[in-house]
Amino acid sequence: MPWFRRRLFEAVVRPAKSGALDRALAEAAVSLEVARATVHAERSLLDDPSVLERLTDDAAAALATEARATPRTEGARWNVLLGDRLADVNNDLTHRMRGAFRDIGRSMEEAIETLRTAEEWDELFHPSAVRGGRRCREGTFAVEPNTAAARSATNSPI
Repeated sequence: MPWFRRRLFEAVVRPAKSGALDRALAEAAVSLEVARATVHAERSLLDDPSVLERLTDDAAAALATEARATPRTEGARWNVLLGDRLADVNNDLTHRMRGAFRDIGRSMEEAIETLRTAEEWDELFHPSAVRGGRRCREGTFAVEPNTAAARSATNSPI
């Protein structure tokens, strides 16, 4: 078995190592050449006064554009804040409503388990409809404090 290991090293590992060194040196040379060319190009641009003036004008135009965009940015922030608050209110309402429906379902299942006669079935459905409507209404009215909190956080009169 040592002969196999030696043969494998000579046929595969040694050529791979020498090739890796050659590839690494070639990649380093290419990287250095790209860096040298970039530095040379930038230096020649900065030595030309017209290029320097054009770059200064471009920077001033970019600053002016940003200054004009600031009011739109404020509007975008308001939009995001308003959207987030509405999503919070909607999620809270959905959570409360689903909880109310689960409670209604549980109470209905418990009531159905105890039914014995047709009259009990008739009596069951009228009060449960009233209870279900009341629970949904409670969930909807519970959203109002969140709406007030959203108004105060955004300083909105709406």
